[in-house]
Amino acid sequence: MRLETQKIARAFYNGRAASAARTTTDGNTVWLHGNKIAWRTEAGDIGFTLAGWPTVTTRERINGILETFGYGYWSVGQRNHDQYLFYLAEKVMPLDGSFAFPDSFYLSDLKGLQPHPDTEPTESRTEYCYRMGFDM
Repeated sequence: MRLETQKIARAFYNGRAASAARTTTDGNTVWLHGNKIAWRTEAGDIGFTLAGWPTVTTRERINGILETFGYGYWSVGQRNHDQYLFYLAEKVMPLDGSFAFPDSFYLSDLKGLQPHPDTEPTESRTEYCYRMGFDM
């Protein structure tokens, strides 16, 4: 995780304001280049979106926040120019902005989407992807 992402993700997790180069947070919302990519809801959930910018940087910021909140086995990635939500390296849901598959998701959605909800991985996402030969 980049230092910039780590600083913003920790501040967001703790509900504090911070800024680092291209990313800012007021503790309730995270903006990348002025686009909202993560936010807290009134119910306490956390929402994420690519905000129409499926870039390496946007995905890296979202993945850093997921990791900081304890959801490091989940990630946003790209395969063949299409965006997906992954559990470890397994595609779970496309993030294409359609009605069926919006480009946003919430932490509360993830448990229901987990391919094997009764089991927890025994290795980190990085270890799994390296073992499987995936480039995350």
